[in-house]
Amino acid sequence: MKATPGFIRILNLLSLSLVLFVVVRWFYAIYTYSVNLLYWDQWGFYDLMFNAQSYQEAFTYQFGPHRMGIGMVLTKMLATWSGWNTRVDAFTVGSLVFLAAVLALVLKRSIYRKVDYLDTVLAMLFLTTAQHEIFTATPIVAHGAMPLFLIMVYCLLWNMNSPLKYGMLLFVNFLLVFTGFGFFMGLISIFLFLLAWVKNKNKSRLSSLYLGICLFIAILTVAAFFKDYNFAPFPGRAGSESREWYRYAAFIFKGLGRFAAKTNEISILVGFVVFGVISMVLLIHAFRLWKGDKQKESRTIVILTSYTLLFLIGVSYGRAFLDESVDGAYASRYVTHLLPAAAGVYFHVCGRAHSKKLLRYALFLILLYTTFHSKAHFKSMEQFKKKKTTWVETYLSTERIDKANQEAQFMIHPAPEQTRLQEKLVYLKENKLNLYLGNR
Repeated sequence: MKATPGFIRILNLLSLSLVLFVVVRWFYAIYTYSVNLLYWDQWGFYDLMFNAQSYQEAFTYQFGPHRMGIGMVLTKMLATWSGWNTRVDAFTVGSLVFLAAVLALVLKRSIYRKVDYLDTVLAMLFLTTAQHEIFTATPIVAHGAMPLFLIMVYCLLWNMNSPLKYGMLLFVNFLLVFTGFGFFMGLISIFLFLLAWVKNKNKSRLSSLYLGICLFIAILTVAAFFKDYNFAPFPGRAGSESREWYRYAAFIFKGLGRFAAKTNEISILVGFVVFGVISMVLLIHAFRLWKGDKQKESRTIVILTSYTLLFLIGVSYGRAFLDESVDGAYASRYVTHLLPAAAGVYFHVCGRAHSKKLLRYALFLILLYTTFHSKAHFKSMEQFKKKKTTWVETYLSTERIDKANQEAQFMIHPAPEQTRLQEKLVYLKENKLNLYLGNR
């Protein structure tokens, strides 16, 4: 039975209202629960500002396994303007994720020529409060938000018909490789340009030469990333990888099964199934891409699913040995990196001729439930806000780190002496920055 135009208009109005609710809730959460206080990793990479280093140094700055890239450049610019107000960082992160959600809708339309009421799935997916730590704990522009936004831009560029297409792709790829875990997009770009070059061999020599140059630049970009790179191993994992290799898989499956339950057996089982689904979707569309079938759809899905799988493999390599239970996989900040694969699977469902409506309704109902069943997320946000606010108030009245830690039952850095925390707090006071702005 076909729906009437009036019924479709009602559905569109309801979906628009739902999207508006999700967007307002997203920015309300950032406004209400973010606190102007440098926290954890920020005391490390903000050394760029403490030491007044250049924008070029900010772009190539290595923090952990990745570089900070355009995310750090933007952070430095905003810090100069805002007086190092980390609430600005939080809103920047939130805005980038919001823009990524908008671009996901544009991307869906560019592939399937339409957007309908069920595509509210993308808004609920990208603006999930399950990733709240990206603005309530440590808002790092370069970590997840900027790569997510750039990945959406990258996918749209591949679907363009423009003589500037490949130049813009290489530029965005360069930004991605040097920005957070966007590095993995460099490997995907090499694969895509290699495939384009191989498939173009029977065409004009000029276009083959052009694609060959693009492939060379993509390889050179990844090579440039490793210039002066520090390959030091992660604490706690050196020498143990050969003895307990299964932790890699446990970390990956726990991360993917996080939405089912925080019990090892169930989350690992669900994660295994989800991993299998993502891998299957990736293989289906990699084969179709090779055969030249539905290029826009297949290329987009390959990019989105392969990024998340590469991220999970990479982060498990560095994090699986930091704790016995590998519960670090549940970290809220990792959710942002799962969104590309989730979008890729959704696009796969949208492209299926049989049962696509039923599957899309199922995904819609699941996400609708999780959207309104987010009490635990807001409770966690409230706890972060309370602890950070208590720490700031106590420190401003006593100027003692130990007293603030004790009163808040909360530390803003695990190694205060190593990071020269007291010295940095004095600097902030002298220059009226961050927590000394008075507008927490």
